[in-house]
Amino acid sequence: MECVKPNSRGFTLVELVVVIGIFGVIMGAVYSIYLTHLKNAYSQEELIDVQQNLRTAMDMITRDLRMAGVLLPNDVKPLDKITVDSLQINTVSASGKIARIAESKATSADSTFSILVDSSEAVDGLLALATDTKTPITVRLIRPFDRSNPISSMDTYLVLELVQIPKTDRDTRTVVMKRPSNKFVPGTTLVAGDIIAATGPPVPPGTDPPAGYDSIVYKLDLCPDSPNQQCLLRIVNQTETEIIAGPISTLQFNYLYTKGSEDNSAEEDSIRAVRVTITAKTPETAPGGARSKQLTSVISVRNRR
Repeated sequence: MECVKPNSRGFTLVELVVVIGIFGVIMGAVYSIYLTHLKNAYSQEELIDVQQNLRTAMDMITRDLRMAGVLLPNDVKPLDKITVDSLQINTVSASGKIARIAESKATSADSTFSILVDSSEAVDGLLALATDTKTPITVRLIRPFDRSNPISSMDTYLVLELVQIPKTDRDTRTVVMKRPSNKFVPGTTLVAGDIIAATGPPVPPGTDPPAGYDSIVYKLDLCPDSPNQQCLLRIVNQTETEIIAGPISTLQFNYLYTKGSEDNSAEEDSIRAVRVTITAKTPETAPGGARSKQLTSVISVRNRR
């Protein structure tokens, strides 16, 4: 018969239960800390997404506001239809694609007309608007001196030639234009400094592009894929709608006037700057609920009358 010595080493059941309990408390604390850090990481990612949305929206609005009024006909305002939550920007080209003619040349009685522009990059900008060689790129001609069409007998717009030889080409800095349904009138001279500007989409679809300028409207509306949220829309010529950022909570425009006042009256001609305020929220999944971020910028209207 074996005897159990009083000093035999081992753990009692009580000791094991106590150790397991302590280990469970420690693991629970570690897991709680892990979950907290995980939620904070998700929260930071959501905040970064919100901030990036705000920056994207502000960058687009800033770019278009700085182009407001560029080479517009004399009777057109840089800003129009202004309200506290939407505004219309008028500019020579909604895409910002402009080329300066680098030579003086008279037109001939042909359906196409080629001319040299100031840089290969300007040609690249125009060609970037085409998704393929069958996509028409419509442009308008403008004389900066009086913002008129330098060929008065011509249609309100031309089409860049991308298929035929010669064609629009970056290496030779050549832009080839054609009339949609007629030939050029011979003897009219385009001079160095005249502008070729890409047009926006026609208003309404299937008709000619606007004669002298493009319009860009910024406003909030319901997101197509999230009907309960609002997105910032950029609408060109009342036709082409682009979603710039979303979800966006609020969009606010305040107008600064040359007389020093700040209000939202309808004096578009005297607006010297626009204060843009955009607010967005994180999803409700963030710890403590949704968090808001706001971005404000004062943007000068550089080309006002």
